[in-house]
Amino acid sequence: MKAMITPISDDPYSCKIMLVNMNSDMEGKWAARLDTDMVNKEIQLVMEADVTSIELEVHDEEVIAGDNVTVICKAVGGKPDPVLKFMLMDGDNSTENTTTDRFTDVKVFRTDGEIGVSFTATFVPEIEDLGKSLCCKAVQMDIENNTLYETNKVLNRSLDVKFSPQPIKPDGLTELEAQIGEVATLSLLVKSNPAPENVVWNIVRTENCGEDDSENTT
Repeated sequence: MKAMITPISDDPYSCKIMLVNMNSDMEGKWAARLDTDMVNKEIQLVMEADVTSIELEVHDEEVIAGDNVTVICKAVGGKPDPVLKFMLMDGDNSTENTTTDRFTDVKVFRTDGEIGVSFTATFVPEIEDLGKSLCCKAVQMDIENNTLYETNKVLNRSLDVKFSPQPIKPDGLTELEAQIGEVATLSLLVKSNPAPENVVWNIVRTENCGEDDSENTT
């Protein structure tokens, strides 16, 4: 014990010490009492340490727009235990803090014998999230809710959000005039992931709609 404590004051009415060679064995409750005191004065010593590593992963094999996706973040080490937050990052690595509310059903769990804390959350990707990155932030606070450490971990790959073809131009029903016997050119611009391998045009008529018109399109 003497090796841990160095007195730094000779004032008989005060007790000031310096703790040296700090280690985890010194964590816990400390108490002191002057000869003039009736009771001990106690203080809780909590060791502070940043997390040593953060692991971030997407649980689902494919990320499909509109479907629930489970994300997992694990922080190893750190004192006190960190709180993990999920968010998205743009292509320029700027964090979108407003996206934290898009991660729901956030749960914390520990595995027996495992060092660290893990959080899971549910995320519903949108088409606009294609190319963005998942980010996990570990925040450690002291007993007065002051931030001690913040550590970010970005998933090592961008979100490859899958979605069906979406019309870009024209957007909605468009009427075109065509003369019988003449050639009419139709165009449609779409976006999708992955890109479509082929396109099939169908002619829908008010009469004889069951007729095969595939020979009329090239």
